[in-house]
Amino acid sequence: MEAKTYFEVNKEKIRKTAEFLCRDDVTKTDEKFEELKNQYLNEEGTNHKEVIVVNEHELNINQWLEEIRHNEIEHFKIIAITDKGNGILYETTGTQFSSYGINLDVIDSYALNFIKTNHVSEMLLYIVHNHPFIYKASPSVADLQTLEAILKETDIIEAKAALFGMSCKVSIIDYAIATEFDYWCIKQEDE
Repeated sequence: MEAKTYFEVNKEKIRKTAEFLCRDDVTKTDEKFEELKNQYLNEEGTNHKEVIVVNEHELNINQWLEEIRHNEIEHFKIIAITDKGNGILYETTGTQFSSYGINLDVIDSYALNFIKTNHVSEMLLYIVHNHPFIYKASPSVADLQTLEAILKETDIIEAKAALFGMSCKVSIIDYAIATEFDYWCIKQEDE
């Protein structure tokens, strides 16, 4: 579905998104709605390429993006990328207007199990989630706080792995946000 048609079909949901985004100052709701409307009608995006590169090889991320892009609720995934393959390490969903509960203890547990089961010495994490009913993909304050918490957690995962006699370097390769029509990621923002 093209952006203009999508806007018309989902106008009320986009208005609710504007209301949510302006919940601290409801006088700005109409202005925010017009901003969102203009982004859809003018197809204003980030122009980021939907790709991640590991060791000079592009990984096909379309499957991960398409699974969450068209949902009306927020989805959050952490994908583990290793020399022995890729797999979803952690996944959670929220409501359209929630910040999903990211459970760092569960992420630790899944990561340690993945490291042990697959005997890997390096694990890259690709983090992706969607923003429903917003055209332009961009990070919120909550997104950046989540990234910071997970970044700190990678050191804890490495330390816990060492306690169990496993040596594994854990790092975040990218943090991305997908919308119905747009894509944003930290790696391309920094370039």
